[in-house]
Amino acid sequence: DVGKIFIYATILAMILYYFFYLCDAYAVLGPVRRYKEKQNRRQQEFWTTTGIDKKRFYNNLNYEAGIRYYSRPDVIDYDIMDYTGLQEHVENGILCVDVELQVRLVYLRGGRITSAYQKDTFSLRHNDRVMTLDSGIHVIKCPKCDANIDVTKGVCEYCGTEIDSLQEWK
Repeated sequence: DVGKIFIYATILAMILYYFFYLCDAYAVLGPVRRYKEKQNRRQQEFWTTTGIDKKRFYNNLNYEAGIRYYSRPDVIDYDIMDYTGLQEHVENGILCVDVELQVRLVYLRGGRITSAYQKDTFSLRHNDRVMTLDSGIHVIKCPKCDANIDVTKGVCEYCGTEIDSLQEWK
């Protein structure tokens, strides 16, 4: 008798588990999936209507995010979790894109590693003076004093001119 009760209870528990698993999949995750699909469609429409190269834009955005977050003394890492909004506008004849991000920042504070999620907004402007480089070795010169420059520094070491012709979006 005890064995039958144990077997029936196990079967009932498995049926209830499966039932609530399906309810969760359809009732809870369904709206989330539909929301994300709608958001993805809006992003696809954004990329096709603006004609912006998505890969180059996201690479430039990640570069700018790295500059912003790694300049903080307590941030040791960041992860862009989601792009929640893309909005374009024109300022003084220059195409600008505002991007809302969901970011996870990893901090080192007081000898402890913690993480926190935050929303952040970046506004990137299209750079019309961007260089297009073919494959091979290139010597990049300062547009002001014509000295050879180290592109990783972002400024000319000789005259102090900011080198902004390598990022298409900044």
